[in-house]
Amino acid sequence: MTGIDNRFVQQKSHFAQANDLMASGRAALSRLARVLRLWSARVHQRQHLAELSLQRLEDIGVSADEASAEAAKPFWQA
Repeated sequence: MTGIDNRFVQQKSHFAQANDLMASGRAALSRLARVLRLWSARVHQRQHLAELSLQRLEDIGVSADEASAEAAKPFWQA
């Protein structure tokens, strides 16, 4: 291989590494976005659960104590 060919191969290798790094970064951002959406949904669902009347809770088969315990959980806890 000539010096020019060798530099081309090295440069191509750097581009491949950069592409791998960018793909890894995109995957990490995608996972983060998915977790943030899940946490947001939990917050809203638990707020809504805390606002339900006793009649509505009875309709869905949840006791007031169960609803209160679920609503009190932090957003990161399943």
